[in-house]
Amino acid sequence: MKKIKLGFVGAGFNGQIGHLDSFKKIKNCDFVALAEDRDKLRNLVKKKYKFKKAYKSHYELLKNEKKLDGVIIVTKRNMTAPIAYDFIKNNFNVFTEKPMAASFMQAKKLVKLSNKKKVLYKIGYNKIFDPVVWKAKKLFDNQKITKDLGRIIMVKSHRLSGSGYPKQPNYIDTNEKNKKSEPFWPSAPSWMNKKYFKDYEKYLNLYSHNINMIRFFLGDELTVKSANLNDNYISSVLLNYKKSIPVLLTTGFFTKEGWDDYLQIFYENGYLKINFPPQHISGKSTDFLFHRVNVGKKNIIYKSNKTWSFDLQAKSFIKDLELNKIKYNEGSDILKDMLLVENIWKKYIYEQNR
Repeated sequence: MKKIKLGFVGAGFNGQIGHLDSFKKIKNCDFVALAEDRDKLRNLVKKKYKFKKAYKSHYELLKNEKKLDGVIIVTKRNMTAPIAYDFIKNNFNVFTEKPMAASFMQAKKLVKLSNKKKVLYKIGYNKIFDPVVWKAKKLFDNQKITKDLGRIIMVKSHRLSGSGYPKQPNYIDTNEKNKKSEPFWPSAPSWMNKKYFKDYEKYLNLYSHNINMIRFFLGDELTVKSANLNDNYISSVLLNYKKSIPVLLTTGFFTKEGWDDYLQIFYENGYLKINFPPQHISGKSTDFLFHRVNVGKKNIIYKSNKTWSFDLQAKSFIKDLELNKIKYNEGSDILKDMLLVENIWKKYIYEQNR
């Protein structure tokens, strides 16, 4: 079995619990090079995960490592895109955490370059790799053919965030401050007033998962009808699916211990509801209820604790590298997520100022 040679940029909390652990479980992964600015953390992570080499910056890694099969980038959000750009420019296959960039134009720049260089560019929306989600998607797609439950009458995506992380996460923490601040790109679109930047960054980081899942099920026939983005209470966005079917997206915060995250598709004679746990906590299952009314068929309840979406996402990227083709979450597809997020914010700002 051919070893897949990997480089990592960033070894912080999310880099460790969400990615390094998952890739390390894959037998044919060869951890070649790590880039991490924090000295103690870099040395300890290098030792724990048995990297052959470690560098203080991604520039050093780029200069010294020419034969990597892929690079995983998990760093500060305003640094993710420019670091990805540097690697893509130098002909590396790249996987980054979400969001892929801070704006549609930044994301478009990355996709254009990856297409020009003919390299793989994958974005980390791990939820779609959950086998429960795939089973639900199969039922949804089957309804398009059988129409047992009638037409879709409404869709609701809902997330009230709380603590999405393990209470006692297994990761190396050296208490070093992450002072790295370059390279960086602007944290919001160029057309946006600075007073919206902080709320926009937060919305993009947290709720792009919801946008991604909506598109995964419904596709691209989505337009923005209205938007009220107020995270002090609950933000609500109304989309239209196929011009007339309402899609309601509600987001905000719960208590520190709470979590309420689901996608629900309503039909004339039932619904499909998928409940998502905090994705960083392994061992908690996504589940769904396929509720069928007056059609002579039983409800379907499904869940699975056997797999973790981060592990399956890592396996997916390795498979992409082996086949030299990205199957899911390719940059040009996630670019559509970015456009939808910006259209939501344009609608909100327009309604605020009219």
